[in-house]
Amino acid sequence: MIVSSSVKQNTDATTSSIAGVGTWAWRIAAIMAERAGGGAEGIIGVSRVHGARNDTGRRPRMAFPRTAGASALTWLATLLVAVALAASPALSQTAAAPANRVVMQVSDNDPGKWNLALNNARNLQADLGASNVEIEIVAYGPGIGMLKSDSVVGNRIGEALGSGVKVAACENTMRGQKLQKADMLGGISYVGAGVVEIMQRQQQGWAYLRP
Repeated sequence: MIVSSSVKQNTDATTSSIAGVGTWAWRIAAIMAERAGGGAEGIIGVSRVHGARNDTGRRPRMAFPRTAGASALTWLATLLVAVALAASPALSQTAAAPANRVVMQVSDNDPGKWNLALNNARNLQADLGASNVEIEIVAYGPGIGMLKSDSVVGNRIGEALGSGVKVAACENTMRGQKLQKADMLGGISYVGAGVVEIMQRQQQGWAYLRP
């Protein structure tokens, strides 16, 4: 089995960076507001304005204090709060994506390897949790037989699809073998070129397996 050694950790790094910015922005802003004499109410007020909308559907502009007590520290604290609020949606969107993503190559006319690929997918889901891992199996070349309607692993393909695994057939290979979608198993996906799909997934940070 071949396993890629150059797996990117983009999701974890992005989540960590955004979380760090948001947390420290709030802490620094609170300290500055206290020293400037604004107290916690100034911080709460800014967060309320951030979420409010006027009758036109637009967010109102922030009204900064013009009293003698307003200072450069208060302005800087307000800026840091804005950074923290802006980071929050990005953090939630990043956290929604599965942290583990795996693309598998099937390019051998070997039922033993077809079963091994399906075993790998099942074991990944069992160990990590089906909702915590995104799996795609790409079949091309001689491996396209895995996804033909008379495939000996047809039942297992259906089970994999039902558990959330994406299984894709290469249309270049299908054209070369004069196969139509009617000749293939139901429920599978299709990609223009299997090798390109695998390459692009690796560029996106997916782990690569070839049973």
